[in-house]
Amino acid sequence: METYLDEIDDEIMVLVADGGLDARNARQLGEKLEALVDAGIRELIVDCSKLTFVSSAGLGVLLKANRQLGALGGQVHLAGVGGPIVQILRIARLDGILKLHEDVGRAKHALRKHS
Repeated sequence: METYLDEIDDEIMVLVADGGLDARNARQLGEKLEALVDAGIRELIVDCSKLTFVSSAGLGVLLKANRQLGALGGQVHLAGVGGPIVQILRIARLDGILKLHEDVGRAKHALRKHS
């Protein structure tokens, strides 16, 4: 999986996930997310429109980041989640923990509305 960062402002970051998120790359992503939290990011939008699959290890990384951000008053937002990935999130009831948005634009709008 490749990730690309797109900074919105000092506290909101968009991370574009391209490919699959599994045990092979979850640790690397976790380290990147932890560095963002340490740098002051409070809201993270993960653009999942190019994400092809997520394993339990990948979900664990997203949940850990959400827990870290939650302690600081923030949250992980997933944008553009589709197909089987959104079904897995809903079946596991993770859509109540990780905020889902139709696309990055709607996620940005929702965050600006609440700031």
